Amino acid sequence: METLTHCPNCRSSLNGGFFSSNTLMSEHMSKAINYFTENKAEAHCRNCSDKLVEEVMQIGNFRFPQLQADLAAALPLIPVISLQQPQGWDYSIIGMVTAQTVTGTGVLTEIASGWSDLLGATSARMGSKLKQGENDCFNQLRYQAATLGANAVIGTDIDYAEVGTMKGMLMVCMAGTAVRLQDLSVLGTAACHSLKNLKEVIAELNILRGLNLVE
Repeated sequence: METLTHCPNCRSSLNGGFFSSNTLMSEHMSKAINYFTENKAEAHCRNCSDKLVEEVMQIGNFRFPQLQADLAAALPLIPVISLQQPQGWDYSIIGMVTAQTVTGTGVLTEIASGWSDLLGATSARMGSKLKQGENDCFNQLRYQAATLGANAVIGTDIDYAEVGTMKGMLMVCMAGTAVRLQDLSVLGTAACHSLKNLKEVIAELNILRGLNLVE
């Protein structure tokens, strides 16, 4: 790439002098400026970006709560199913998605589970931890699928395994195929509306997080 001598936005001279310097902003910051403001340029320098960065920060901090709400509402609507070819679905394959979580069951949990088994009941504590691990994996699969532009995961497989030599650590693993449905109406009206712009919501959140403007 050719070295720039002037800012593509304001045409100020670029230099790195000891007493006075003017350098380009990071590529990510220029991307944010182009995304959130009307100012579009290949790059932006420090001389012209102060007000633009302030504008990005104001817009970002205003947008972040709504983006979080949109993400929280849409992700659970992405179906994660074990079927390989759901009836009535017309889709294109995007790629494989995977997820892993490690759950600590603990010695006391194992003992409690053993007594429960003797009594012919299922350990609620163990079951709760496994369920949490499964839910975390489901959310990982949904998020990965959404970042790829998919809106469903099919052919999902779940595996469980002990981790390491000591008992009490259990891994939950999931894998599936992310697909993009051609007609979201097969998932229902609510899903159709919420999933339509999910990829853009995630892209916007990633820009803000990359700038450390928000947590």
